[in-house]
Amino acid sequence: MRRRDRPDLATVILPELNRLRNLGHAYEARMSAAAADAAAHAQDNVGSPTVVGASWRTAES
Repeated sequence: MRRRDRPDLATVILPELNRLRNLGHAYEARMSAAAADAAAHAQDNVGSPTVVGASWRTAES
């Protein structure tokens, strides 16, 4: 590519790279918060297992 056809590093490329970096940081923060929330809910459910709409049978029944 000729120099005049290339996008400017300071005004085009770096702002886009910064935008993508910020997007990645926001995604990581959202995913880690969701994982922590899911882990907290999983911990809440460990102490009280429930079975809804099922009956337990042994091999003899």
